[in-house]
Amino acid sequence: MRRFAGAACLASFLLSIGFVLAFAHDANAEIVVKPWVQMFTHYQYNMSGYEDYDSRFATNDQNSFDVSQARLWVDSEFTEHWSGRLVLFTARSKEVSYETTTIGEDDPETDEDESTEAVTSIQETKTGPYVANIFYAYATYQPFQWLGVDFGLVQSSYIPTIYKFWKYRYIMKPLMFEYSMNRATTGDFGVAVHGSIPGGYGGYRMRVSNGEGKANMEQNKGKAAEVSTYLFPFQSVDALKRLALFAFYRYDKVQPNYQEEIRTTWDVMLSYALDIDEGMGFSVNGELASTITDIDNDALDPNPVVSQGISAWAEFWFAKKYGLLLRWDSYDPNTENDEDLENGGYQDETTMLLAGLWAEPIKQIRICPNYRTVNYTAEIEDDEKEMVAMQPDQYIFVNAEIKFK
Repeated sequence: MRRFAGAACLASFLLSIGFVLAFAHDANAEIVVKPWVQMFTHYQYNMSGYEDYDSRFATNDQNSFDVSQARLWVDSEFTEHWSGRLVLFTARSKEVSYETTTIGEDDPETDEDESTEAVTSIQETKTGPYVANIFYAYATYQPFQWLGVDFGLVQSSYIPTIYKFWKYRYIMKPLMFEYSMNRATTGDFGVAVHGSIPGGYGGYRMRVSNGEGKANMEQNKGKAAEVSTYLFPFQSVDALKRLALFAFYRYDKVQPNYQEEIRTTWDVMLSYALDIDEGMGFSVNGELASTITDIDNDALDPNPVVSQGISAWAEFWFAKKYGLLLRWDSYDPNTENDEDLENGGYQDETTMLLAGLWAEPIKQIRICPNYRTVNYTAEIEDDEKEMVAMQPDQYIFVNAEIKFK
């Protein structure tokens, strides 16, 4: 019955879109369809040289070629105000695992367990066979520059905005998605309202969605709400035109296995870019994000679980087609446990450093050889049963983006 109801709702939704577009379409207008293809591929070499007591020892000198993702974009313009986007993609199937922490405690007077589990971090591994799926599928009505509406399988409020500043998705994801701080996937079923401020002063985007992401059906009564904005406040000053502030906020109560869990996520970023001359320039960017997990249960009265991430990157480009890129990330998935390591806390912070060169020899290809290292505060047990610092991961990557547009 649930499958039938879901199929009926989907069919009704698609018919509604078709009816609206048919009603809105001017018979004399020409429908413009723009398909294009995008692929992310890379070569990876693990140069870490782990010790034999480390569980990662077997991956010493491991190297591989891979295509991490391929997308088919179909952008359509129906009328002056109506458009649509369909994005199909194929990528390796992923396995998702959750790390949890216990919140609350046993009640000594009633012998009842009033504790519950809260998700502190999410790990995704993409090692399975390739699967095809829908990435985005939505219609857009844009009557004004400052007001547009998307409905269907729509983009998040974080992704389209952050990519105005982080332009290297083919190398790695932006902060919150790289470390799974933002539980929503890039696409989800819902409605988004967006627009840009006239004069180039910025824009905004808001979305209300199911929360489970594009791969799952709605599984609870909760919905996810999010909003982002970016501002370029100094358009009247040439040297400061590209000084920008970005802010994002998300609220959700959508974890099916942890119905009492509420998660809020926020992200802020300051960015500055300057063109030195026609083909040369630089940018510097700093981003701070936090995810707070709380329990909607007064009996537990828990302290919230807090995860924090910091990202900073800088780039310098010259001759329009070449550049240098540096990025540093710090991620702490459970900050309150670091306060007292002798009483149940643990060391879990990681930092990542990336340094690379990028080139765009032709407009269809971008390539970036880069070195990256991940450092840990955690400790592991060596051959002599002593705790030693966990050795960093060190990699050589060659990432490439290929577009046929």
